[in-house]
Amino acid sequence: MRPFRILTIIFSLYSFVISCSKSTKCPTVQTVTINQNGPVVAGWPLRLEADVQNGKYIYKWSGPNGWSKQYDRYTSGAYVQDFEGVFPVDAGEYKLQLLNTDGCVEYDGSTLVNVTSTPLCNTAANTSTSSIVGLGNFNFSTRTFIAGNGHYVMTGAETVPGDYMAIVFPSIALPQLSIYETGAQMGTEAGKVGLFISVGGSTYLANPGQPVFVTRVNNKIEIAFCSVQFENLNPANPLIISAKIVEP
Repeated sequence: MRPFRILTIIFSLYSFVISCSKSTKCPTVQTVTINQNGPVVAGWPLRLEADVQNGKYIYKWSGPNGWSKQYDRYTSGAYVQDFEGVFPVDAGEYKLQLLNTDGCVEYDGSTLVNVTSTPLCNTAANTSTSSIVGLGNFNFSTRTFIAGNGHYVMTGAETVPGDYMAIVFPSIALPQLSIYETGAQMGTEAGKVGLFISVGGSTYLANPGQPVFVTRVNNKIEIAFCSVQFENLNPANPLIISAKIVEP
């Protein structure tokens, strides 16, 4: 047998042994959990955070619309991904693989992100509609978003006759992008808001436990709610209001 052929056979066997040896190094793939703040409403930020946070891994992220990110060197941001604002097109499955220095996948996981739209009331910005004519039908020619007296208060008013709507948040901090619930008039509980209208000197408070959406559109806070029922002395004629108010 020629020496060249012997060397070729030896090299092929060596390569085969190395290949087999390398493949046996890869451990059984474990599951990495990706925590998220979903479901989120369109315009809200999205945060994805892996429960495995270790500097010995390469973090390889991927998601809808071809989005991907790989950290060849570990940083504090490798295990967490923050998106400033997401929309329905960004919904879908987000995946993460953790690779060791041999190129083996040691951890693998995914999470499904749902992005919902704000209430589809067909209410124009800075207006409200009401089930009772003359009681809560507003065109908000004046809008204020201001902190004071332990609350963050949004008011929308008409110049004539001066009736207004108020949404009172439970702290002086800028409202979080979230789904709040209607509660007491002065919004004293976390996660709840006071929502009421003042018409002709009379105050009408929203019934508790109804959703109020706070989001951001074009870098402006937007507050919207759909078919919220307000207290009314005549139960046979319920007062139901939808509104959308945008930060000036």
